[in-house]
Amino acid sequence: MSEEALSILAGSRSGDGVRAFAWYDGQLVGPETGLPISDWGLNYADQQVQGQFTATIDDPDGELAPWAVDDPLGVGGPRLQVIYTLPLGYTVDIGWFRIASNAPAESWRVYRLGEHGDDLRFVSGGGRVPITADDLTRLAVRARLLAPDSPPAGATVLSEVRRLLRDIMPVAVAPGVTDVAVPRTLVYERERMNAVEDLVARIDAGCRMTNDGQLEVYPLAKTDPVWQVVGGDEGVLISVQREQSIDGLNNAWVVEGQDDDGRQLIGRAFEDAGPLRYTGPHGPDPYFQASTGLLKTQSAVDLAAQTLRANQRAARSVDLVVECLPHPGLQIGDWVLVANPVVAGDPVPLVGRVTAIRMRGSAAAGVSPMVLTVACGYAEVQAVAQAVRRAS
Repeated sequence: MSEEALSILAGSRSGDGVRAFAWYDGQLVGPETGLPISDWGLNYADQQVQGQFTATIDDPDGELAPWAVDDPLGVGGPRLQVIYTLPLGYTVDIGWFRIASNAPAESWRVYRLGEHGDDLRFVSGGGRVPITADDLTRLAVRARLLAPDSPPAGATVLSEVRRLLRDIMPVAVAPGVTDVAVPRTLVYERERMNAVEDLVARIDAGCRMTNDGQLEVYPLAKTDPVWQVVGGDEGVLISVQREQSIDGLNNAWVVEGQDDDGRQLIGRAFEDAGPLRYTGPHGPDPYFQASTGLLKTQSAVDLAAQTLRANQRAARSVDLVVECLPHPGLQIGDWVLVANPVVAGDPVPLVGRVTAIRMRGSAAAGVSPMVLTVACGYAEVQAVAQAVRRAS
């Protein structure tokens, strides 16, 4: 987004909306001015196919309701280009979506013609076409491998991602991604997109669709926030809530191995301090992991348990559910700052990673507030809690 477009995100907003254009095999096949949308929704989640666009298309003349799969709103290949419109003529390309389902609802008027009224003619009374469209990651999910595959000599993570997605979509690499070699012994079974995700995980990266139809590989490491969600007259924050879950709050880690003589080896690591300590009120909650034959000594399973503890501690988070003014340029994986109001006084800033986005709107009512789920580090949230207790 341009600096000018970003500058109008805060404060009073009117005139926001969404436009969508139907394309088939590289050609515009729907109305040149865009599809007549009565209501719409954009939902993103931290999963394999992250983005979904839903809309109800007005069909006053009965010309858009699909019959064939290659009709403009059919499911045999048409794609939707979705564009967000801002005041003062600014636009943001949201992305490309493959139509996944439609359910046209039509009405008809009946006319009797002829001398005796026995000639029935049906004229469309209009209707609506609800559609669901997934981001283009769906193409890679559907394009399963026809046979097991392995990397060629000299392959790297990024070269393999590009090879696996060749003829499906281009691949872009964000700054901060470090490539590494992959072994030729690696085998991809059937699920192409699973293989892509496993590969990028090797370099501590994720993947997401860009607004121009590329699969972007981006680093998962924490970055400076790309947006500040704050309140006040010039802010965008409407409300913020917290969500906690007992799931994933393990406090013991057990790794099982086996030596060359077949004897079982067990490594253990514990949470020994804080509110989640193994002997505390939280109660025991062990996590188990069996090795794949690589852990053959006691020191190896002990180290593996300690590493598992460190990794899971670092991954702990508390979700903030944030309602705010829409920011059409945000993506899954972006880092944002949320200024949390607290009873003790000034808002407390927390930086977290966006894991879900929900936007919706209609032609009649405009665009509703955006809802974000922001995963904030457990340690940072605990520090806020302690500060609030001291100030109370």
